[in-house]
Amino acid sequence: AWTEYSTNFGTPICNVATCGTGGGTGPHGGIYWVWLGGVKGLYELGTVTQDMTIPVGTATLRFRLAIPSCDTSSGDIFEVNIDGVTVYSTNSADPSCGTTSYTLHVIDVSAYADGGTHSLQFRGETISVTYETSFMVDDVSLLVTP
Repeated sequence: AWTEYSTNFGTPICNVATCGTGGGTGPHGGIYWVWLGGVKGLYELGTVTQDMTIPVGTATLRFRLAIPSCDTSSGDIFEVNIDGVTVYSTNSADPSCGTTSYTLHVIDVSAYADGGTHSLQFRGETISVTYETSFMVDDVSLLVTP
């Protein structure tokens, strides 16, 4: 289960019935996805966080990200953090801004594969002025090879 937070929406976890598709395609797989941002003219901070045990070995975090709408003048940010350390980030000037397709991201997180419990967080912070920025996240998985 994810711990959810959104300044304006109560939760960033969406399905088509409650959120529409946000100018994107909705979920990549399944019924639910995470939508961070998505509001014009207001500050929005959205997060989903989960504690997990990462076994000893080679660890790879995989997730899909779509950025269907962007306010390129605002510096809106998206981050993936483990224990408060950013392991991936992008912003509203990302070259994939304005595309509705999801892109697979594969991040080596072996530095955290120590058998301990770690906090994984997906975080979006937006203050879109002209256009809304939307960061869509889906299909999150952690693969560990001993």
